[in-house]
Amino acid sequence: MTMTFEQMQELIAQTLEITNRNSTAIAETREISAQNTKDIRETKAISNSNARAVEAMLQQMSMDREERNAVLEMIAKQQKQLDRHQRILKGLQTENRRILDLLINNQPEPDDDE
Repeated sequence: MTMTFEQMQELIAQTLEITNRNSTAIAETREISAQNTKDIRETKAISNSNARAVEAMLQQMSMDREERNAVLEMIAKQQKQLDRHQRILKGLQTENRRILDLLINNQPEPDDDE
């Protein structure tokens, strides 16, 4: 197959056009790649920041849980003391009633003569 000079020029022109388009596409791909790299770094920074925030929240939740448990223990302890004091008061009330009953029922009757 023999080509004329004009056909060769046309083929070279087409090859040059394809080469130029490929060069442009490669440049655009590099720009996209650079932007993707930048976006990935930003995403990684956000991810790291979020991880630190989550870790801080978990630590705070742990401290809050410890404080809540301490408060609940204190409440339980105070409730036991309150229950004990209520039992003591009921015992004292019962004893007071018994003493009053003895005092009221064992009073000497007033003399009719006086």
